[in-house]
Amino acid sequence: MDPSIHTMQDFDPATYIQALVALAHIDGLFDIERDYVDAKAELLGVTPDWSAVSADLQPIAGEVSELTRRVVIRDCIVLASVDGEYSDAERAVVHRIAQWLEVDEGACDRIEDWLRRYWELLDESEALLSGFDAPYENG
Repeated sequence: MDPSIHTMQDFDPATYIQALVALAHIDGLFDIERDYVDAKAELLGVTPDWSAVSADLQPIAGEVSELTRRVVIRDCIVLASVDGEYSDAERAVVHRIAQWLEVDEGACDRIEDWLRRYWELLDESEALLSGFDAPYENG
């Protein structure tokens, strides 16, 4: 699919925020997670319903664009990691949300891998800018 054809008209902010709220509750709601979701919701003009969290995610993927589905998965992984750890329980829920949104497990794995590599690059950049030699493979 040509990524240039996606527009914000393809994006469903309510579903996006609903998924982030559900994930934020998995291992206890941390202030940093709530702040992350609230900031995203404010930018999107959506009010998160923190009381409407259900462990039973109803299938809705037919109504949700591919762009929304993949952004939900990406930002669920980011949200799950914002407390400094991407736990097995959080990963399982991210994959459950991926199933809920009918995102292929392989695509979910690739998004996780992309984010891991992205964070490694950020760590390397921080080390280099701080005067430390970051691990570098030249091959």
